Amino acid sequence: MKQNEIHMGSVHIHKKVIAEIVETAIKDIKGVFLSEENLTKKFFSFMYKDHFPSVDISVDENQEVVLGVKINVHFGLNIPDVARQVQDIVKRALDETVNVEIKDINVNIQGIERGQK
Repeated sequence: MKQNEIHMGSVHIHKKVIAEIVETAIKDIKGVFLSEENLTKKFFSFMYKDHFPSVDISVDENQEVVLGVKINVHFGLNIPDVARQVQDIVKRALDETVNVEIKDINVNIQGIERGQK
């Protein structure tokens, strides 16, 4: 290290932060709702604080992030269009807030919502 250089250390981003960014971004999409968890999953998430029922996050050997997002959509929306919109908005939100390499954003439609929420 040269005399005027300062090593700044490293930054680690917890999966919880990524999940919260994803969940916040999705809440802004009209007609899209995060999947709700059943009683068993609620108990599991209570026992294990790092459990995110609507967002699955994995990191591969190259430090690339793969996301799985579980959503419900409002009846009458075009599901492929909604899935692409979710992918675009989630990618944009993560690009603007954290510097991680996103490999894939997989959208899993869990159900159709009838009526207004």
